[in-house]
Amino acid sequence: MTNTRRNFDPDSKAKFISLLNDTDWSLIDILYASNNPTDAAYTLFIDTYRKQYDKSFPLINATPKKRTKIKQPWMTKALLKSCNKKSSLYKKYFKNLHKLIGYHSFLTVINSKH
Repeated sequence: MTNTRRNFDPDSKAKFISLLNDTDWSLIDILYASNNPTDAAYTLFIDTYRKQYDKSFPLINATPKKRTKIKQPWMTKALLKSCNKKSSLYKKYFKNLHKLIGYHSFLTVINSKH
């Protein structure tokens, strides 16, 4: 499972500011001053701004990180490890329904301890 996100690191922000400073905004001023509808000037502004934004902060695919931080006070590292293993085995099982990969046997071991 992948998610898309944007990277807002200081280098990207500096690039964005630089691109905005280097952009020729005179056409927007001309559209605004020539009594054209302000929608045309606004649309051109948004398109130009968005183009620079997309150049500076491109969408990147990010895979979710494996959860290693314990959120509940009763959750131990061993339980977290077991939960992660169970999730991993379930994903393998779900992808290969015709093969039992050990998910059921692992569940039996876990359930017998409770």
